[in-house]
Amino acid sequence: MKTFIRPQIINGIEYYYEIIPYYDPEKKTVRQKSKYLGKNQWRDKKGQRKKVKEVLSYGELFQL
Repeated sequence: MKTFIRPQIINGIEYYYEIIPYYDPEKKTVRQKSKYLGKNQWRDKKGQRKKVKEVLSYGELFQL
């Protein structure tokens, strides 16, 4: 049984959940636990992709 990520739309906002299947010996079946990961920050309520305003690059980082 492998974990997977499921998107779910609630009130027009897309949220991500990690689904973890496991075997329940009491009921003798496979069940699922879910873990909240966060909301999709790249889409708005209408489902349109947000535009990135600015991307800054400071170059490579070297430790001395």
